[in-house]
Amino acid sequence: QSLIRSLSVSGGCLLFGIFIVILNAKNSSAIRKERFEVHNTSKSKIIDRLLCLVIFVYDFLMGVYLCLVSVSNVFLRFKGNYCEFSYQWRSSVVCDLLGILFSFSSHGSLLTVSLMSVIR
Repeated sequence: QSLIRSLSVSGGCLLFGIFIVILNAKNSSAIRKERFEVHNTSKSKIIDRLLCLVIFVYDFLMGVYLCLVSVSNVFLRFKGNYCEFSYQWRSSVVCDLLGILFSFSSHGSLLTVSLMSVIR
């Protein structure tokens, strides 16, 4: 009786979130190291790099969301039976912020991928 019933799913979610955060931080730093030299590169290449960087940011936020959900699950598991305090959790500021972070990340990533497909 918890937010995520299985500890293995919760642990997998945490590991996947950490993996996403690390890879996206690495990829975005690699793109940032390639300077946006306007005089040597075409406009389409600059736009592609910029949009890839935006996708990395949104995916990074999704990794942060997955980590925070896993950590929240651990804290809620120690509180006792989730059914007894589910209303307090769902009406809390933390749950609202996690929902906003999820929506912002998923919709932003979808919008950026759609924009990339239209441009190409």
